This record gives sequence, structure tokens and C-alpha cells, in this order.
Amino acid sequence: MHSWLKINFKTNKFICVIPRLRYTPYHLFNPNKNGWNEQKIKQVEETNEKYKEVDHAKLREAMISWVRETGNKVLVCPEMTYQVGIMDELLIDPLPADVKPFVIKRGYWLPDEAASVYAKARSVVSFECHSPIIAAANNVPFFYLRQPEDTIKGQMYYDLGFNNWIFEIDKTTGKQLAYALRNQWKNKRASKSYLKKGMSNIDNMYRQRCDAMVATIK
Repeated sequence: MHSWLKINFKTNKFICVIPRLRYTPYHLFNPNKNGWNEQKIKQVEETNEKYKEVDHAKLREAMISWVRETGNKVLVCPEMTYQVGIMDELLIDPLPADVKPFVIKRGYWLPDEAASVYAKARSVVSFECHSPIIAAANNVPFFYLRQPEDTIKGQMYYDLGFNNWIFEIDKTTGKQLAYALRNQWKNKRASKSYLKKGMSNIDNMYRQRCDAMVATIK
């Protein structure tokens, strides 16, 4: 695996992937175990253990397809600090030997640096729902892999019309994800057009809400 500091990324020649456990393990890093009792902690840990390999095996299949078919790199990166500790176990170590040399691991970073890297990526494939927002704002296609435990906030991608780029992970196979990623990178113009349409929806919604706020003041 390459060192992050030695990599010179070429625009549109790599993808970014972001892991996530079903429940963020706040009890491991927040004061007073995040206020959770032992029963809550047990539920969180058992659920995460049950699904972590099942979920990330699907993302690995897409990563393998990308590397073998394009010969380009994958950047495994975090959205939250705890994810640095699960990258190797879930997205890197299980990869085939011929794929691993194309994979780069990034330590924790802040949103401005993430945005500058996402802006150069071909796609951002994420279990977290915020990295796709940063990608979209930088005119970069994405896929949001939605876990049912990730609350109602995931609904926003449906509301914005990005239905084709949302994958409910319990209803998705690795082959489906790899196929969708392949279709996205091979049809760049169509992907950019789809993204532009969604961002236009955002602009229209923003304008409508602002107009409504102004109307209440008058």
C-alpha cells in the first residue's frame, strides 16, 4: 500500500471510499461513555459486529472492479476519527494481492482538505452521508451507501432527486454497486448531467425557501 504523502493524484484517476459502522461508537470516545448504559453499548457493539463485514464486502467488490478495470487508485478515507481504525480491517486487508498496491489510506483530515481531494476524484463512494454532499458541491459524482441505522437524514438524497445514486445497503449486492460505479465512470457526461440536475433542484429549493422567508417579513 502506498504512503499518502508520496502520492501525486491525477484528476479523475482515482475514487474515494469512506467506511462506516452501523452505529457510531460514541461510547468509545465521548465522556461518560456518551451517557449510554451497558444495554445500549451491547446493542451498538453487537449490531456493528454483525454487519461490518457484510456491508464493507460490498464496497470492496466495487473497489476491486475499479482497480482491475481502470488500473487507477483508490483512496480510503475517513469522515469521522474512529473510521481510521477500521479501514485496514474492513476495506484494505481483505483485498486481493493484485489490488492492494493501488490502495492508499488517508488518516483523519478536516473538511477543507477533504473537499480539495474530492474535487479531483472521479467518484466518492461513501457509507457516510456528508462526504457525498462535499463531492456534489465540487461537481463530483458520488454514491451514498445508506445503512438503515443512519437516521432520517439520508432521506435528503431522495428529496433532491438523486435516487439513482443511493444504495440501501441491505437491499444491495456488491455486483450491483460495482455495476453502478462502472456505469458512472464510463458515462462521465451523463453522470455530470445527472449531478447538475440534482444541484439545480437544490438551487431551486434554496431560492423558494428564501423567497418564503422574505415574504413573511414583508
